[in-house]
Amino acid sequence: MISGLKIAGMDKQSFIDYPGKIATLIFTQGCNFRCFYCHNKELVLPELFSRKLISTETVINYLKKNIGLLDALAITGGEPTLQQGIIPFIENIKELGFKVKLDTNGTDSRTLKYLIQNHLIDYIAMDIKTSVSLAAYKKIVGDVSQSDINNILHSIEILLQSNIQYEFRTTVVKNFHDKAIIEDIGRKIRGADLWFIQNCIFKNTLKPLPGFDTFDNSELETLVKHGNIFVRKAILRN
Repeated sequence: MISGLKIAGMDKQSFIDYPGKIATLIFTQGCNFRCFYCHNKELVLPELFSRKLISTETVINYLKKNIGLLDALAITGGEPTLQQGIIPFIENIKELGFKVKLDTNGTDSRTLKYLIQNHLIDYIAMDIKTSVSLAAYKKIVGDVSQSDINNILHSIEILLQSNIQYEFRTTVVKNFHDKAIIEDIGRKIRGADLWFIQNCIFKNTLKPLPGFDTFDNSELETLVKHGNIFVRKAILRN
């Protein structure tokens, strides 16, 4: 067993979590952010999690049995880079011949750099919550440090300079995001290959959201239009 890795859930076969690949999806437990609109609150707050954790052996054995049938493993959370055993676990998966996709908030740029430099990762999806500043992030994620912000900016730079597949993602809430914020994010990720902008889902959120509202399709398309000024392709994700 690989120690330090908490796997809270597993979707054995997914056609949507790794573009163009058939993947197994795992959910790690624990996050350093407390985004008020997070809809995986049982992963963020362990006290809300009532099921049994899944062992690394269960995941690895399943993948071994499905070599040739599955293409990849996608790892999401929570925040996977918090997991102490994440690197040896990914090394095991790569030794089996699978591609690996990682979802992250970008606060552990050192791990991202290591994974990329050592050819242990094939696709990274990085969330950018809002304008990448301490004041803006605090409004959404709660307790955050300037060191976290610096790491996020470094992670953006690492991805922009990498030769692996990647995407940036921003979940928008009408009360917190507008054209100016989209443009500010766009300037930070200028030249990026792919940026998904998606509406907030008001379901099973970490905190109740009275008084908040979602964007309508026309408003979302306007935000995406502004995003496309800065990146190769900004797309509305439904």
